[in-house]
Amino acid sequence: FGNPNFARYLVFQPERHYSDPDTTTRLWHDMHTGKWWWNTQKDLQDNGAENATIVSIIISTDQTQLTQFKDKVAYPVYLTIGNLPKEIRRKPSTQSQILLAYLPVHKLSHETNDHARRRMKANIFHMCMKFLLDPIIEPGLNGIPMRTGSGQVHNCHPIFAMHIGDYPEQCLVTCVKQKQCPTCLARKEQLGDCNDNWITNPPLYDLDEVLKAIKDPDHKDWPTRCQNAGIKPIFDPYWKDLPYVDPFLSVAPDILL
Repeated sequence: FGNPNFARYLVFQPERHYSDPDTTTRLWHDMHTGKWWWNTQKDLQDNGAENATIVSIIISTDQTQLTQFKDKVAYPVYLTIGNLPKEIRRKPSTQSQILLAYLPVHKLSHETNDHARRRMKANIFHMCMKFLLDPIIEPGLNGIPMRTGSGQVHNCHPIFAMHIGDYPEQCLVTCVKQKQCPTCLARKEQLGDCNDNWITNPPLYDLDEVLKAIKDPDHKDWPTRCQNAGIKPIFDPYWKDLPYVDPFLSVAPDILL
């Protein structure tokens, strides 16, 4: 946000773009032209945050095989902001992505039960991501003064907007099972058949129901509640306490799926 090289490109507020002078055909081509930024800006204003500037946090992860020798693997976490136009964000040469952390990739071979090992890995992932993103909770709610590269000071609210990853990581982020849709309640046999028919275009996950289900993990019916909500029993999903976040709307489609 404060890089002088990006100062003239930064976007500070949502916009609506249209392809015709009658403003009947809307264009969707970057984060600041979408509904999420408009809706979040309205929520901030309704909560008394006047003149708020959203700094949309975009996280991307990709577990990477480095070598076949001794099976070397890295799990980097990258961060960028949606205030930068996508023409800049997507170019590695602009250095608009920063390396935030490396996640642990331990195989947990001491655990012989495959189901338990997968569950442990999922909980470790969310614990690490929670550690990384917890610092934006308070400024996301109350704002923090931030200076751009041109010297302007804005009342910024850094808010988690998107987690970019392939399909397995989308399932990991949203806590849904493999072979399920990470955004809606489609059954396995419905995947790939969504259309305008409501029967084959199921509703999205209900975030309020999911948050209710994951409360009180020590209760005996906690796994059942999670299953009824359509998610795996993860103790502390990293997005649980982040403000203005719906994880089921924060994953981008996997175009290779």
